[in-house]
Amino acid sequence: MQIWTIDKKMECQTAEVFCQDPTTEIIKKGFGSSDCKCLTHLFFIKDKKKTEKILEEIGFSRRTESGSHDNF
Repeated sequence: MQIWTIDKKMECQTAEVFCQDPTTEIIKKGFGSSDCKCLTHLFFIKDKKKTEKILEEIGFSRRTESGSHDNF
């Protein structure tokens, strides 16, 4: 399991990318999106490499198990 963090300004843009991806599973509608019009901000994507590629392209950093961040 990986947890990714990003600047709040890009949160909705990122959610839109995942909502449009047919391989993305919505975990819980409304999660993290009470202050916007997004369907959700919580997704599951089975293909780890695809997820990493998409997130890296839009500026995410990955939080490691030690709590540090890897910036891409």
